[in-house]
Amino acid sequence: MKSLCVILGLVVVFPACGDDNNSPATPPPLDFTGDFDTVGTWDLSGPIAAHESVGQGVARIFVRLLVERARAPSLIKDRLSEVLRAALLGPVASAVDAQTPPEWQVGGELHSALTMKLAAIGVETRLSLQGEPGALAGTERLTALSIPGDPPYSVDLTALDEDGSGVVSLVAPVTARVNGRRLTVDQHVFVVRFDRLITDIVIGDFGVDLGPLDAFLSGTIDCLALLASVDAADGVRFTIAGREFGFSGSALAEVCATAIGGLTGRTAGVFSRDTGVALWGTVTGTDVDGDGRADTLASDPGYGGKFTGLPIPGDIAITAAFTGRR
Repeated sequence: MKSLCVILGLVVVFPACGDDNNSPATPPPLDFTGDFDTVGTWDLSGPIAAHESVGQGVARIFVRLLVERARAPSLIKDRLSEVLRAALLGPVASAVDAQTPPEWQVGGELHSALTMKLAAIGVETRLSLQGEPGALAGTERLTALSIPGDPPYSVDLTALDEDGSGVVSLVAPVTARVNGRRLTVDQHVFVVRFDRLITDIVIGDFGVDLGPLDAFLSGTIDCLALLASVDAADGVRFTIAGREFGFSGSALAEVCATAIGGLTGRTAGVFSRDTGVALWGTVTGTDVDGDGRADTLASDPGYGGKFTGLPIPGDIAITAAFTGRR
């Protein structure tokens, strides 16, 4: 575009004189194809830091199963859930927690240490991408995991699935898209056997056996005695929106046993062997040598994700941060 500038009364045409459109062109998107080795941390403490007590876990599953069993119309299901929570959640949780071994109480030494260590799990990966900027695909492979300590403890990745369970997934398929210097990485999931990871922390640092929690859940809690302690041994009845709902004592005992079973087999009452780590977010690349290819990577704030396969309602967030080099 040409502009007119007036100099000494003469009209002279100069190219782009005072032109606002003479801004530099937008640089082409960086090339993110190839292999990048990354180093960073995962904050996996959410399920422990925000973890309900053992009693709260049993009581929550207990109420949820009762709501499902009632087969209430959708219009009043939420109200039924509110009534059952108000009547049973607190009393059932208190009755179970009164019998829970001290080492498994929320806020104790074991709980605090697990929270601290899971908040800073060291992670190394290899990110491999191929394709066009708008449709990159590849894999991210976990190459190292470490637990904070002095010195840090390196997890033997080859031993995570030594029992042949087949649930471990250390290589996650990845898809991504490029926008200028940023790479948007879609959700991908790792399964790292939390039962083994937490066992390494607990036994290594505290010499505590995780088994007694399962034994407590499966063998110590007497559902009939529990229901009697919350005045529900003979059943409960509610009227909601003019409709009556009732559960017999035997039905409550059956649901109680199922609720306890929902936590049995979960490490620390939360993690199962197939609990997954789902991650996604944006990454900024830097072209160090000016050849149009990303030489280094850095995760942007907000990179992270959520756990899969937890018994806790809602999504528990994961925070991840890393840098990488081609």
